[in-house]
Amino acid sequence: MLNLGAMVKKINPQTVLIYDSHELFHSWPINISSLNLMLFIKSYLVRKIQIFKEKKHGKAIDYLITVNESLANNLSNYFNLLNSPIVIRNIPENDFIPENDFILRKKFNIPIDKKILVFIGAHIYLHTLNIKQVLDEVGNKDDLVFIIICANDINKKIVEEYILNKSITNIYFHDIVRHEEITKYLSGCDVGIVPTWNKKYLSYWYALDNKLFNYIIAEIPILSTKQPEYIKVVEEYKIGVCINPDIKGSYYTGWKELSKNREFFKNNFAKVKQKLNWTNESKSLENFYDKLLVRKKEDFNEKVDFPQIAMLLDNCFTMDSRVYREAIALVNAGYHLTIYAIKRKDLPILENINGIIIKRIFEPEFLNYKNNILLIDAVNNVCKERFDILHCHDQLMLYIGAIVKKKRPEVKLIYDSHELFHSWPINYGNYATAWIKFKTDLVRKLEVRREKTSAQQIDRLITVSKSLGDDLKKYFQMKTTPVIVRNMAEYEDVKKDKSNLRQELGIGSEVKIVLNFSLYIYWKSRNIEAAIQQFANRKGVALVFICGEGGNKKEIMQWVKDAGFNNIYFRNAIQPNEIVEIINDADYGLLSTWNKKFMSYWLGLENKLFHYVMAELPILASAQPEHREIIEKYKIGVCVNADHPNAYYNGFLDLEKNHDEYKSNVVKAKKILNWENEQEKLLDLYKELKQEIYQHAGF
Repeated sequence: MLNLGAMVKKINPQTVLIYDSHELFHSWPINISSLNLMLFIKSYLVRKIQIFKEKKHGKAIDYLITVNESLANNLSNYFNLLNSPIVIRNIPENDFIPENDFILRKKFNIPIDKKILVFIGAHIYLHTLNIKQVLDEVGNKDDLVFIIICANDINKKIVEEYILNKSITNIYFHDIVRHEEITKYLSGCDVGIVPTWNKKYLSYWYALDNKLFNYIIAEIPILSTKQPEYIKVVEEYKIGVCINPDIKGSYYTGWKELSKNREFFKNNFAKVKQKLNWTNESKSLENFYDKLLVRKKEDFNEKVDFPQIAMLLDNCFTMDSRVYREAIALVNAGYHLTIYAIKRKDLPILENINGIIIKRIFEPEFLNYKNNILLIDAVNNVCKERFDILHCHDQLMLYIGAIVKKKRPEVKLIYDSHELFHSWPINYGNYATAWIKFKTDLVRKLEVRREKTSAQQIDRLITVSKSLGDDLKKYFQMKTTPVIVRNMAEYEDVKKDKSNLRQELGIGSEVKIVLNFSLYIYWKSRNIEAAIQQFANRKGVALVFICGEGGNKKEIMQWVKDAGFNNIYFRNAIQPNEIVEIINDADYGLLSTWNKKFMSYWLGLENKLFHYVMAELPILASAQPEHREIIEKYKIGVCVNADHPNAYYNGFLDLEKNHDEYKSNVVKAKKILNWENEQEKLLDLYKELKQEIYQHAGF
């Protein structure tokens, strides 16, 4: 039924799907009575498929109900549930017993001096329920009769055959009884047994059998094993004895102890039945549905005010500053937002970071262009989620978003393009063969074509600079004007004397530091070779690169070493929250990019510019359009024509001449060029979309 429910939810994502799991199906034994090998293999394969389907469709579960805390904890982890499971135990209605009814004693003509040990269940299994050990230990005992109430099926016949072979004479069988007659049949018995002791199958080990509560309502003391959930009831309420079947003879020893203290245990039932009955237990179910209805009403009211947002991301969301800034701005504005990201083994599937829900549902392999199966799976996973606005970061996620939009036309699709993908360089490794380059070029052409086709579904476009926005509007033939949300840093006061970058790199206070801060550095794309050569071995200045271990860092470091450049330094990447504090120890920030071949670079506006501003560093930049727009407008640095000889070094000398003026200007500029101001453009866009959504919905 979960499979069916998940299919319904896929068709109607607004459906709240509740899975009422009575056991751990993924750890449930196959009880096959036949010795037919082929039947066993078929049953085994079918079970594997069923378990796979349950786990797959479990992704659609909104709420889970199960029968005890142990199962709840296991299932919560197994299905990676966002909401805690609800525990509703299988407790019968409280049944008043005017006097004991001796139906079974009369039927089997059991003498009054013999006590009755009873087992009740839909089925009886010789091994999985540990009945074999029970029969071995209580069989042919003079002081008791063991009555088994169960269905008349092949499993019962196996038990009967075992009893016959062992010549056990004090065992009786009774067919299953109607639900409303269970208490009447059990009340004339002396002890009820819960024999299960099965550590192999967690569904049994964590079980809390219905029969235990049937015994309670019938007011007969209980002989159970020391499985976790049995102990919580039997020992806590002092209504029986829990034994360890690993100790030989423990079932009969427990029987003897119960017989000796039967009246003590029996006297506790009146109080226990006042607590453990369906009237009380059903309140948990009623409360759950009451809260669910309230929550649905609140969701509706919230929906009237704030649409729900799904952000798609092609990384695992650990250091993506732009995505975090946008997401937290929207969450703080009242929107319910979920980021769907790539899975990583060391990261949780579900996470909440400052109110941002992260669901890592995409397999890493789906980033491979050829992996259409995982792409389709990703689309299906997104389609079943609840959202009104689908915000896609970069071209692969746009492709998924475009397919989702076709399936759900009412959704608003935003493309957040961080660059010009159709004019973005491929940074090959040093050892890339001609064949690898050919394949890479081919895949890039296919991806560029895919992006342009997917863009036909876009409702709004966000990008990082006006120049990119103008290019993309023309390239995608968009009717709406792109929204420019620049990658500005959050406002942050500089903490003086906190950084030890100079000390760490061994650079004296008399030496000026020109700093380049990047995620990675590459050959022949951002013109860093020219900057290195112009600053190399110059007195009184050091060029420092802070970057990660990817890209061409190792090759560039080796080139610097082989060339004998002694004032070029490299430091490992830093965490986003450390950037301003660490780079503030430099004197100037460098933007060396001078790349007219690739428009994504030429028209780009790099994040590092705003980090330099927030760290109060005057900027040395190449004279690209977006660099000049900010640096010259706010007079916070020097822009140079990198085609001229020694342009970067001469620009540094110009900075030195007017250092105090540039420093004063950048301190003023950071009060304007910060995320707190820039985010208003994003929020204004979402206000427009909200209005469009609710006008269409008739709100």
